[in-house]
Amino acid sequence: MALAVSGSCRLLSRSLASVLALVCGFAMTRGSQAQFWGSLFNWATVPPRSPSAANSAPDPSPGPAEIPTDWLPPPPAFVPTAPCVAAFDFDGVLRAAPPEAKDQNVPAPEARSVIQASKNAGWEIAICSANDSPATMKLVLGQRLDPVTFSPQFFNSPAFQTHNDDKSVTLTNLIRYYGTSPQCVMFFDDKGWNKDYAKQVGVIFIHTPPETGITYYDFQRAQQAIPRYCKCAA
Repeated sequence: MALAVSGSCRLLSRSLASVLALVCGFAMTRGSQAQFWGSLFNWATVPPRSPSAANSAPDPSPGPAEIPTDWLPPPPAFVPTAPCVAAFDFDGVLRAAPPEAKDQNVPAPEARSVIQASKNAGWEIAICSANDSPATMKLVLGQRLDPVTFSPQFFNSPAFQTHNDDKSVTLTNLIRYYGTSPQCVMFFDDKGWNKDYAKQVGVIFIHTPPETGITYYDFQRAQQAIPRYCKCAA
């Protein structure tokens, strides 16, 4: 009789435990259920990620193909007084049209303000380009950008340097023509590899945004740098 009662009690206890576990299961979240059964049977459980945590990290955005970086020569022991020269590349700097534009021979949106600001600062204007189409350059510069600055006399002068991929040659030609020091020349170009030519000659290199055209901010960086290297002669 005692054995029968003991067995009935054990059966009743198991039934009550099952009912209690079932009731608690409905009351608990999925994570709580996992922790409860894991602690009961020693299962290894991993807490679930919340939807907010899973979606909190944004997809990385691709950066620009080339981040503009200027180059400045070592600070000179003596700051000379000499003509300051702003030497501009043509393609992607003074000429820059949207890729979908039918007419690609248009000045960059801020090119006119940069040329005028350079003249107001007392800088000489020069072209340093590998482009081999003078007709195209005369159209963009002489007709559409600034006919006064880019006059027929300008295109017939050594200030108009073209046809040469080695810009150390054309920069040297400009230095000789203006009778100035290398550190008094500011070279504006959108191709990072042309920085090496600037280093060879010792001119200031202002790296403009690739392909999209020169900006007024490029002029401002040059204007800020030049007093450390040259006292611009009037």
